[in-house]
Amino acid sequence: MHLFRKGWIVIALAMSLGLGIAALYLPIAPRGAVQRLAWACALLSLFWSLMTFAMEWRRGRHDVAPGGSVKDVVWAEHCAALLFGVVAAIIQSVVLVMRFVYVGIDIVHGYPWRGMRDFGFDATGSWTLCTLSAACAIGLAATRDRRLATCQFWTLVMLAAWTCLLTNPYRATVTGGYERTDATLLLTVTLSGLLVACVIVTGWLGDCGFFADRHVSQAGEVVEADAPPGFRASVTAVALALTPAACYHLLVPVGASSGGFRMSAAGAGGAAAIAALGCFLLLRRSWGYTLADAAMGLTSMAICGAAMLFMPSARVPLAEQYPIAFSAIIVGAAVATGLWTHLACSWRELDASDGSARVRRLLVPHAQRFAFLCSAIALLAGTLMMFWPRLPGIAAMDHSLGRVASGFGANLFLLLVTLSCSRRLGRTMFQVLAVLAAVSTAGFLFMRMLPFASDLS
Repeated sequence: MHLFRKGWIVIALAMSLGLGIAALYLPIAPRGAVQRLAWACALLSLFWSLMTFAMEWRRGRHDVAPGGSVKDVVWAEHCAALLFGVVAAIIQSVVLVMRFVYVGIDIVHGYPWRGMRDFGFDATGSWTLCTLSAACAIGLAATRDRRLATCQFWTLVMLAAWTCLLTNPYRATVTGGYERTDATLLLTVTLSGLLVACVIVTGWLGDCGFFADRHVSQAGEVVEADAPPGFRASVTAVALALTPAACYHLLVPVGASSGGFRMSAAGAGGAAAIAALGCFLLLRRSWGYTLADAAMGLTSMAICGAAMLFMPSARVPLAEQYPIAFSAIIVGAAVATGLWTHLACSWRELDASDGSARVRRLLVPHAQRFAFLCSAIALLAGTLMMFWPRLPGIAAMDHSLGRVASGFGANLFLLLVTLSCSRRLGRTMFQVLAVLAAVSTAGFLFMRMLPFASDLS
């Protein structure tokens, strides 16, 4: 047995070295020593995952009991695949974080930064991540270890981010300036779709008994774990990252050639709604307080995005477009406030013995908090809209009859919603918000009346 292990280790090292060297000379091998190392490690991880799958498939087909030597070989192959996969994942993660830093710098500056950009981020890196994802999927099929489901989720997240960020966030216009592209918006939409797809597929695999770590209850029934280890925390992290991303794209539109405010509202609102659906589906299987907050935050962003779809389609300067966006945000946040208040009052009366009803009862305090948060966001948008013409650098007066009517209607709607919430929930803070909404409404009318006031000396 000892000689067998030594011989197998020598053969494994020789095969790994030969395959790694051969991978460097493939036509699709990336440039740069670091990326070539990641590519070779990803191919080696795929190779040993295939070896693990072949060994397990052969043993299962012939119905052979796992002996000591077979177990050692399978374990060693699985460890080799995991080791090479971790090395490739670490390298690609570092490069992807650097790309995120560069994109953040471009967004802050408002134009492409002309610094050093050659750090190994190019289209060939997506081939490495595709190979790594295939290795993880094959390893999951071979071992049925639910921990690999979480690894597969993060590998797909990295692949989606790498592919979407290949496009620069800014492009030059015909007038010599720069405008935003839809690269970051596409990343937000892709990650939201990936989130809900992974939640559905993982839940389906668990219901089908695919994973190996099942246990038998006292009644003799096979019981599945609620979610793979780390999967809920991973989904929560991505959902929390999508919340400010959706908020950013609602407030900062893409370029006019990409659709402007409406395109941003449709993409960000749709992405928030899809990601919220995935979070609520996971909540029914695995409860988490932070995940519940992320789900409700994404739902609120989706409602605000739906309200912004009703903005006029005429292309006007952003100084004139932002007050219209503020009115839409006030209406959307007020609708979200009313929705969370209604659900909090309805779910409070449910019977906690039912499974789905128990989850809704747990969501009651979250709904109450988000009712307050959404009303506060609407009040903040109303305050910004009130002082918008008086801000330095803003030349738009925003005093037309249609704008005054829509702004007054949005503020009045917020006032009515906060009054209704204070009556239904019986919270003092909603009464304070109602008073502040009334002050904001009066201040909005006063600011719009100032240009028409006569100057009497």
